[in-house]
Amino acid sequence: FKFRASFSNTATSSINVSGLGSRSITKGAGATALQADDIRSGAIIELTYDPNSGTFQLQSPAGGAVQETGSWTPAIAGKTTAGTQTYTRQIGRYARNNDVVNAWGVVTLSATGATTAGDIAVTGFPFAALSLGNAQWYWACHMMFFASINLGASYTTLNIGIEDGASQALLAKSGSNQPAVTIVPTDLGATTDLRFNCTYRIN
Repeated sequence: FKFRASFSNTATSSINVSGLGSRSITKGAGATALQADDIRSGAIIELTYDPNSGTFQLQSPAGGAVQETGSWTPAIAGKTTAGTQTYTRQIGRYARNNDVVNAWGVVTLSATGATTAGDIAVTGFPFAALSLGNAQWYWACHMMFFASINLGASYTTLNIGIEDGASQALLAKSGSNQPAVTIVPTDLGATTDLRFNCTYRIN
């Protein structure tokens, strides 16, 4: 059974075809429930009915048919209190190939928010990263350019990585013989400028 999806799923899903009644849509051999965005709006979806399990099994896009591009809006926020930053630029684009997403962005501040608190992250990524169940795991990104961030003495590099299972990327600084330290609100300048790209897995 094939159809074009008119919306993306947000959780487990079911379908009623030809009077069968509501039947679950699963992946693989019928034992794995769908996760958010396994079915994407506009994609051609192929399902196979398994009478033994009484479920429809997703053949595509899980089989390798998702190719999608789009835009997203990067923002800078504190993890304890997001704060209200203002911007001169917020540009984000992404390309998805099955369960791999390449997202790139440009975000430039015109002012920081007075209430911003906690470690600083770039938020708004188009998909949450695959969770490996390890809070210390980060999906690596490349910081192509940065400006108006105070790294402090002995720190020379600004790093960015998408957090495990999250749709945000933590900012941290590093230097020779120095421990890695997260970026905090006082490190931000009024015109902080970040340009980066990230490649990560979803689902």
